[in-house]
Amino acid sequence: PSARLSYNERVVNINVEDSLTGATETCDLVVSERAVCDEAGVPFLGLPADQYSFLLGESAPPVIVTFSPEDAAVAPDSVVTLTFGETVRLNIDVQATLQVVEASGLGSPTSLALAPPQVSVVENR
Repeated sequence: PSARLSYNERVVNINVEDSLTGATETCDLVVSERAVCDEAGVPFLGLPADQYSFLLGESAPPVIVTFSPEDAAVAPDSVVTLTFGETVRLNIDVQATLQVVEASGLGSPTSLALAPPQVSVVENR
């Protein structure tokens, strides 16, 4: 990933915002030898890989904030809506299943394969 640098006296700021890809990845910060020097011109010896690492991206999983309908009877042809607390995307590499279990806990759960949805996106401007 690339980054933008700014500095002020003793502080160097590295803005990695443009580096975010949406994926979570561990990154090493590497500073080349002589990239920074003091006022007398004495160079910094550098920061090698594996000395400072950080996690780039988000690591907290998305959370469902509302269900619709909310704990109600649902007809077999109904649509159940899950609303997440952040923007999510579908992971097409994972075969998802829906497991229907009777509330009483009796009977066997029924698993249904969730096929990739037909999605259309409308951009609002």
